[in-house]
Amino acid sequence: MRLIILAILLYLLYRVLRSYLGKAKPLDRRQGGGEVSDMVQDPVCKTFIHVRDAEKRVINGQTYYFCSKECAERFLLEQKR
Repeated sequence: MRLIILAILLYLLYRVLRSYLGKAKPLDRRQGGGEVSDMVQDPVCKTFIHVRDAEKRVINGQTYYFCSKECAERFLLEQKR
């Protein structure tokens, strides 16, 4: 009998503490999500990359974005031909 009363008291204590501490709020994915940036395609290897991570080159007044320095150099060599 004591065990049942003890279990009930512990359960009630748990419920009281839980109500005072509050429930954990579920994450709202619409608020403060990750950073969003545009993606561009490398003209050499056709890989899509984030603008913030790309190698940027301005050639003849036009901006090009590359996935690496190697692709940028290859593009420049092809333009010279």
